[in-house]
Amino acid sequence: MAEPGKLYLVSTPIGNFEDLSTRAVRVLSEVDEVVCEELRVGSTLMKRLGIQTSITLLNEHNESEQTPGLLKALQQGRSLALISDAGTPVFADPGLELVRGAVLIKARVIPVPGASSLMSALVCSGFSLNEFHYAGFLPRQSQARQVRLKKLKEIRTLLVILETPYRLNALLKDVQKIFKASTTTVLAMNLTQDNENFYRGTLADIQKHFSLNRFKGEFVLMLNNETPVSGRNKRV
Repeated sequence: MAEPGKLYLVSTPIGNFEDLSTRAVRVLSEVDEVVCEELRVGSTLMKRLGIQTSITLLNEHNESEQTPGLLKALQQGRSLALISDAGTPVFADPGLELVRGAVLIKARVIPVPGASSLMSALVCSGFSLNEFHYAGFLPRQSQARQVRLKKLKEIRTLLVILETPYRLNALLKDVQKIFKASTTTVLAMNLTQDNENFYRGTLADIQKHFSLNRFKGEFVLMLNNETPVSGRNKRV
């Protein structure tokens, strides 16, 4: 029986193409197959790099159907590179079933690190990063989202929340219903792009700003939910 192939988890740019590493380019050109979340995005990337590697689609709609065939390819010794539309694959993106299956068949799973909206937002936030809680994407419906936010409020540390661009204002409204208006907040927008920006202030300030100034783009929301020291909230 052939030795299992390798599964590379290749990070791609989140906004600035120059963030794609030389190692990532080499891996994408050397593997037998590139597995992408959306064919249009994957094909555009490969065309821009001048790479002819074949592409297979793997997303939330076909993950269960596609994974067995990809695992069979790994068992036959073929090498695969998994990419997402932007950033690090598997992290809030499809691919977990493939990674778990690769581990079970003892195929090597190899990270090829790169741009990360989460890390980029955190290191520029000004908050202490000794500890933080990644809450990820919250429920779509307001009532369910508020239930989740109430649970998050009990976690007394820096909270990091992601959401789709068009739900920013709905998210901020719900957050302000649960957290104190004075909560120190940082909103990182369009990271690594020309229009990148960081909005810093109280939760009330930021909610008011975006209620008056509509925005549609990628963002990371960070809330300082640490236990107050000497009766005063820590500031960034």
